[in-house]
Amino acid sequence: MFLSTARRGLVKSPFKLRSVRAIASLSQARQSWGNRLVISEEVEHALHTKAPIIALESAIITHGMPHPTNLTTASSLESIIRSRSVTPATVALINGRIHVGLSGNQLEALSDPSSGISKGAVKVSRRDLGPALALGKTGGTTVAGTMYIASSLGIKVFVTGGIGGVHRGAESSMDISADLIELGRTPMAVFCAGAKSILDIPRTLEVLETQGVCVATYGDKQEFPAFYHPSSGCQSPWRVPDSDSAARLIQTSLTLPTPLSTLLAVPIPSEHAEAGAQVQEAVEQAVRESVEQGVDKRGKEVTPWLLKRVGELTQGEALDLNVKLIENNARIGSEVAVRLADLYRSRGSGSGSEQGGEQHASGALYSSKTSPSWSSSGSSASRSGPQLPSSGPNGSLQGSTSVDNNLSAPVVGKSPLSAGSSPVLPSPRVLVFGSAAIDLTSTSTHSLVPRSTTPGSVFVSPGGVGRNIAEAAQNLLPPHSVQMISAYGSEGASGSDPASNPSKTASLERTPLTAHPERALANTLQSTVEESQQCNKNPDAFGKLLMLEFASAGLRTDGLIATEGRSTAVCSLTLERDGDLVAGVADMGIVETVKERQVEEAIRKYRPEMVVFDTNLLEGVIRTLLRTCQELSIPTFCDPTSTPKLPRILPSLISLTLPSSEPTATASSATFSAPPQAHATRKPLKHISPNLLELDLLHSLISAACEDDPELDRRVWGYLNALNLGSEWRNAVERLTASSTSGSGVSSTSIPDADRAWIRTGGVVQKMVGCLPFIDSFWLKASHRGLLHLRISSTRPGSSDSHKSSNTAHSIYQKLDGVHGGKYLVLTHYPAPRINPEDIVSTTGAGDTLVGGLVAGLVGSQVGQGDRGGSESAGEGELHIPAEDEGVWVERALERVKRSLMSRRAVG
Repeated sequence: MFLSTARRGLVKSPFKLRSVRAIASLSQARQSWGNRLVISEEVEHALHTKAPIIALESAIITHGMPHPTNLTTASSLESIIRSRSVTPATVALINGRIHVGLSGNQLEALSDPSSGISKGAVKVSRRDLGPALALGKTGGTTVAGTMYIASSLGIKVFVTGGIGGVHRGAESSMDISADLIELGRTPMAVFCAGAKSILDIPRTLEVLETQGVCVATYGDKQEFPAFYHPSSGCQSPWRVPDSDSAARLIQTSLTLPTPLSTLLAVPIPSEHAEAGAQVQEAVEQAVRESVEQGVDKRGKEVTPWLLKRVGELTQGEALDLNVKLIENNARIGSEVAVRLADLYRSRGSGSGSEQGGEQHASGALYSSKTSPSWSSSGSSASRSGPQLPSSGPNGSLQGSTSVDNNLSAPVVGKSPLSAGSSPVLPSPRVLVFGSAAIDLTSTSTHSLVPRSTTPGSVFVSPGGVGRNIAEAAQNLLPPHSVQMISAYGSEGASGSDPASNPSKTASLERTPLTAHPERALANTLQSTVEESQQCNKNPDAFGKLLMLEFASAGLRTDGLIATEGRSTAVCSLTLERDGDLVAGVADMGIVETVKERQVEEAIRKYRPEMVVFDTNLLEGVIRTLLRTCQELSIPTFCDPTSTPKLPRILPSLISLTLPSSEPTATASSATFSAPPQAHATRKPLKHISPNLLELDLLHSLISAACEDDPELDRRVWGYLNALNLGSEWRNAVERLTASSTSGSGVSSTSIPDADRAWIRTGGVVQKMVGCLPFIDSFWLKASHRGLLHLRISSTRPGSSDSHKSSNTAHSIYQKLDGVHGGKYLVLTHYPAPRINPEDIVSTTGAGDTLVGGLVAGLVGSQVGQGDRGGSESAGEGELHIPAEDEGVWVERALERVKRSLMSRRAVG
């Protein structure tokens, strides 16, 4: 049961905390889409924070407009939407995966018919999704296709140019657009300039009525627009005069017992009416020609043909009007989306846009806005369960009243309750960057009654991925060895600016807790609050509680950063009597205020033996952290936190591990035929601790990046080929996972076959090996199946007394040659600790506790500090086995996991 991923929303457990970051619809959608879904971090962040989002189709890019007008229009729409504090979510298929939110490079590639991506692009409606995904196609989504995808993620608003409808002559051809049917079964608000003018608009309105779609014209007239012209000669059933009225209509329709769609018809601005009338004449001519030439019977080819012919007849005027009307739709749609988001926040109406933080194993991949594959845009700090920041080193992250704080040494201060000043703290051996939060868990033995209070208990505990790791590591290391750097909420009490009065800078660490614990805790909180008030850093209520919890756990607080105007991270959960989650509210965004400069200053100031981080940090912060540690030869340890956040590390891994294939001034041509790590920069990430789902995602992301970049693919395969893992290694893996054997290259500890069969069936070893060009050491958390450690070592396992495996561990290895000569590829399986199921109180924090124990083992078992976490002194790509047997301190970490499972606290 250990290392259960229940908090990450990945398995069912007695304490199912699977949707704490948002409501179920997005989580369910991710499970349904699996790895066929890629969400940009910009969109993910908007969904997590319940910010307004607008879906955009991509058929207008691939099929609706010529190049380069399609690109400039797509870019213009996104700019208009962002300028109104709304997030654009352009939907498209790229190489058999659905992308929600596109990077600039992806927009360019889709818009250019000569690009590798755009060649052969198909038009994707609802009916085409299955085959397009199955065949790995690239395509532009239509109104129907976009609605289907966006609605599955909880996006409420969609902006397009014009919807499809009933084609002229449909009484004999039955040519009716799927857009109308989709509007009847997929509840969304759709903004358009009416139906395309090439259609039969009266019959289109009749079908919309039959489908139960509310049609309303936006503005001071009730006429239904005809795309290029403000009036089609038909009346809309309803009219909304402004954005507030439109938002109320949409919110009401979406919160009915069966949610309904709303079609908002936005007339083209009146100044274009005259030009629109001229274009409409060309439309009528094109329609006549289509009948004469038999084009009207070609199904989905009709609309592109007609639009092309209209463009020819109007010499580009129709295209210009098309751009103007869709840009106008984007402006109106953005204004309404903002009002709609306000309504949901103020009225607390749940909808699918409030999505969860984690997903199932095959959950969505995430990419960023700054490149075809990833983004620096932030998303909220989240896990499926309680989680957030970490502890801190002896130097304080102090600063002014803004979030952008400076690093300064700790200040020794006095408190009325203090026995005196505490000495300056030693430099930390470990820095932990990430999330720190207060978790509130409400439970009751009674059934919960809606809209009423229920007798029960409320348990308050510290949480956050980074904070949990920091506490677990500190429990196994000398006092003050671990410093966590994270953020807490500041109320901004009046007082002098600490930047101008350093003597009043808050010190968040006080009297050691060993002498008089009760008084020390009181002194810590009292002096912290007093000095915080003096320097304009008065913690909010949960900030004070967080500091008290830090002190109670023996963690130093001098790395916590005051953040004015933001709330200390809190996660509030309500559980049924059987432990199932009823509802949860998480306020986690403050971790995103940690800045790149603060991270770099802390690392350079303390130069710790190891830097640990969770992926709640923004992508740019992670890049700065890894680059700085790489320059200073400091080993790093990453806990992926969750599948939505894991992709944040990939751009840094690629750019910092394999920075360039260009030869340097002194390099010979032979250098570049060698595997990358024979000459490349030291890997920035030394250790990573994924679960099985996160390993699957990491391997998929790296594979996808290699597919997109032939040079990267060449260098990665060069590294892997140099390992020369042939039949000997494959046979060793087979023996490990099939039966307990002894012999050359395989240790002889006996473990039941079934305990390790999952390694073979899931391709676990192959996936870890495939990631070795970027990461040296994998600590795979496999829940009740135990812990799997893959690494490259300079010492053969069992070759000396200090390097023997534990009594329960089972290892295989292979001696390497070539550029890796003299080293060994080692795989060790550690069984999970034995614990009776009835003794398990909570699985929350078990994985974090394990990571903290591993960090303590890597740092605390060294002969000297120069060993750098058991890896750096041994050379690139190699893990030097520490003085204390790995099996000893791994078993110590696993024993701590057992204690956590039997405790209500995340770290027992």
